[in-house]
Amino acid sequence: MKFKRTKNILALFLIFFSILFFSLNASADVLFGKDYYRILHKYLTQSKSSITVAMYFIIINPEDKTDPVNELVNDLIAAKNRGVKIKVILEDSKLKENRLAYGKLRANNITACFDTAGFF
Repeated sequence: MKFKRTKNILALFLIFFSILFFSLNASADVLFGKDYYRILHKYLTQSKSSITVAMYFIIINPEDKTDPVNELVNDLIAAKNRGVKIKVILEDSKLKENRLAYGKLRANNITACFDTAGFF
């Protein structure tokens, strides 16, 4: 019993140390506006094996050819056509907002789904 408790305390210490170590040494960039689009576009166009996207919503306007969101969705389609495995997970409470993007992705044979209960 004592060994099990010591083992659990050691495991908790290792988890705590890992979190502390990575939070102090890892740097995260917060991207906005053009930086967000530019960097995401770069990664989508250079991906070679797989892309997994989890988004609250993707709102596209098919009529606006200059909309960066349309281009990012097109980047996903191009990646699929290059043989990259694509999976897109969208918020199920935002069905109306995600409808067009979901339809476009599915029409291009991209795995797109909503985060309904039991999915994971």
